[in-house]
Amino acid sequence: MDSFSLILVSKLNLFNLLKEKYAESSIPMSVYNKAIIESIEQVDNLGSSMDDALAEGCIMFEDPSTDSIMKVDRKEFETGIKLSMDEEEAIALALQMNAKALLTNDREVAKMANLLGISTIGIPTILLWAFKSRKVTKPEILDLCEKSFKENLKIESESLPSLYNAILNSKS
Repeated sequence: MDSFSLILVSKLNLFNLLKEKYAESSIPMSVYNKAIIESIEQVDNLGSSMDDALAEGCIMFEDPSTDSIMKVDRKEFETGIKLSMDEEEAIALALQMNAKALLTNDREVAKMANLLGISTIGIPTILLWAFKSRKVTKPEILDLCEKSFKENLKIESESLPSLYNAILNSKS
C-alpha cells in the first residue's frame, strides 16, 4: 500500500475491510511516515486511526530488503519512471512478499508495479468487493462514495463515478 492509499483507507475507515479481504497488509515505515506528515499538513490528523489499525493487526510494518529496492531502482532507470522513496519501498515490499496485490490509486506506481509483475488494485475495487460480498450495505457504500467525492480525493476520475453508478443502479 502506498502513502496516498493509506490516507484514503484511513479517511474512509476501510482497515477492517482490508483485513477481511487480505489476511495481512504490510507497509514500509516510510509509507506510514509520509501519510502521517501529509495528514498533519492537511489538518486531518489520521494518526489515531492508523494507530488503531496497527493495534488491531490490520496493518503491519515491514521494510523491504535492499535487493528488492534495487530491482525497483533498475526498473525506474530502464523506464524513466520517477517514484518517491515511499512509493519505491511500497513496490519493493510487495515484490519481496510476493503480495497478491499492491493497493494504489497512482497510475505511475501501478505502471511500475505491473512492469515488475505485481498486480494492483485501487480503493474502488475494495469498495466494490465489499458491496458485492455484502460486507457493507448499499447505503453504506454510497456514503463511502459520497465521502470520497466530498473529500476531493484523487481517485481516478473514471473509477469512482462508474462504481457509484453501478451500485446506485444495482437491485441489491
